[in-house]
Amino acid sequence: MLAILFTLVIVSAFYLTVYTMLRQKKLGEIKNDFINNMTHEFKTPIATISLAVDALKNERVMGDRDKLNYFSGIIKEENQRMNKQVETILKASQFEKREAEIDLKPLHVHEIIENVVDNFQLQLHEKNGDSILNLGLAKT
Repeated sequence: MLAILFTLVIVSAFYLTVYTMLRQKKLGEIKNDFINNMTHEFKTPIATISLAVDALKNERVMGDRDKLNYFSGIIKEENQRMNKQVETILKASQFEKREAEIDLKPLHVHEIIENVVDNFQLQLHEKNGDSILNLGLAKT
């Protein structure tokens, strides 16, 4: 009887060890995915800001007030975008601690799409690309 009990303890300890290792591996993968995602989310605005700063150094742009305003606006928007990313990380931490409340409000998907296109417009132009946005309503 003692041998059976001892065997059950060893099997239970083995199961608990394997379960803990698998859970730690999954948490490690989640952490790596999070870091990769955040790195990408920060690199995009940094690249856009860098392109806008390079454009501001161009002599043709320096002489054109509208272009100066356009590129400085891009820098400001991308800076705000980075701040939103930081806020998102902080809110995620608060959600984990159950300290945050969800602010449910209606959003207009066209505005979101327009903002995304605007954010990537400078990068597209840098690579001689362009985008055409057609947000017509679908007929049902």
